[in-house]
Amino acid sequence: MRPVNYHRVEKVFFDYSEQIEGVNIHYACTPLGESPDWVGERATRYLPLVEPRLRRKELKLPIRIRGGIGGEFTDRYLLHYYFEIFLDGDRRYSPLYTEEVVTGVGVVAVADELESTASISAVAVSQGRAAEGDATSDSPESADANDTNKAASGNTALIPATRPPAPASKGKP
Repeated sequence: MRPVNYHRVEKVFFDYSEQIEGVNIHYACTPLGESPDWVGERATRYLPLVEPRLRRKELKLPIRIRGGIGGEFTDRYLLHYYFEIFLDGDRRYSPLYTEEVVTGVGVVAVADELESTASISAVAVSQGRAAEGDATSDSPESADANDTNKAASGNTALIPATRPPAPASKGKP
């Protein structure tokens, strides 16, 4: 059995209008107290309609990110996200939401995390998987993502935040 190297967070979005054609979620993770780099670190996922007027998706987030004291890998970080709503031919944006994520796997020193990552890669290669194939398929960049227009339940807490920079263009995707 492969070790789980991501943390799951389910997000939902309620279609407040029957004219909503589609919804994307844009998200980024940062150390506590930092702002996201929306250009370099943003991931985008489509939220499918799973019931009438209800969209749901699961975000696969890292179990740790670098940014603790002394550059440690920490299991406590911020998830920043907003929704892009395609409504009646126009593109609209939700407010920015920020939640604290606690995965519960603990903090590790940089050297320990790098050694752990090397072990996981070695296991993947020994099982005949290419480094670009299955070994990375659980990464947040390649995983499906989702979000909600309300705070997530469980081990996250909603924190007030600022709006992300507005995109350069408007119109249909």
